[in-house]
Amino acid sequence: HIIANLVHSENNYVASLQRLVTDYRRPLEESSPPILSTPKVEILFHGVASILKCHLQFRTVLSPAIRCWDKEEKLGDVFVACFSKSSVLEIYSDFINNFNEAMELAKSESKRKSAFADFLQVKQITAADRLNFFGLMVKPIQRFPQFILLLQDLLKETPTGHEDRMALQLALTTLESLAEMLNERKRESEQAAAFQAKLRSTGSKLGKTDQARILLREDDVQQLEFNSFGQVSRSKARRLLLLNDQVVCAAVTGRASEVDLAPSLGQGERLSLKWAATVEDVSLVEGSTAGTLARMTVAGSVSSATKRSSLGRSTGPSPGDRKRTRLNSSHPRYLVC
Repeated sequence: HIIANLVHSENNYVASLQRLVTDYRRPLEESSPPILSTPKVEILFHGVASILKCHLQFRTVLSPAIRCWDKEEKLGDVFVACFSKSSVLEIYSDFINNFNEAMELAKSESKRKSAFADFLQVKQITAADRLNFFGLMVKPIQRFPQFILLLQDLLKETPTGHEDRMALQLALTTLESLAEMLNERKRESEQAAAFQAKLRSTGSKLGKTDQARILLREDDVQQLEFNSFGQVSRSKARRLLLLNDQVVCAAVTGRASEVDLAPSLGQGERLSLKWAATVEDVSLVEGSTAGTLARMTVAGSVSSATKRSSLGRSTGPSPGDRKRTRLNSSHPRYLVC
């Protein structure tokens, strides 16, 4: 019964992927006049053909194992051989990370273009199972959890000492690890996408770059401001963000009007950009504590003629005319100004 379910579910899965390629993507690519542009079609079906190819290969290897099941009862090796490859992780990761963008595009285009909305509706009502576009597209996301459940059921029915038991256990571990890695890739992708979306709103303030900006680290710090006599005049809460090309200082507020920068903020929390310095203008300086990040700025703003200084002695302007930024590796962290 479990083996029959495995074969049936895999055949249905492959058929769904083939429908996406032959009934959806191909007609959209060949439509004249075009219903969607080529780049949009690519976004909608990104990774589907690769997943289909992977499972056609799996089914080819699975078939002889099923035919010999009554004699050999061996399936575990088939799963391990097909799904332990690094390429499977990459193929599925690409699809899953693109899924939300594809669904948002399908939703927006169906509202914007009646021809595309009609296309999707006709495909759904003429299908025997009446499954819509989303129902087909979500199947790759569901596939490995389904595999895991099937293998768990098969292991329950496989006695200890059976020749295939160890291989089935290895197959289950392989698929569980794969599912976990896909979830982690998805989480990282969503964080990066959210951060990029927030950075786009401040593109003019942070300046343009040829490479994608990535958040490497962020820390909450206290900014200490000194008067001309070297005394602390006030303290302000700040957040320091280390990007792959800049160091950014921002004030944390809850006002919706402030510039929004980072994805890891609490609910309703926003960052207001105060200053930014390129990574090339930041130097690690040896001081009385462990490694620090130091940045010289003139007259309270980022200077175009940046001076590198030590935290012990500086050759820049007097305390009243300069701002020195310091991030200690130990707690508490301060911006010294």
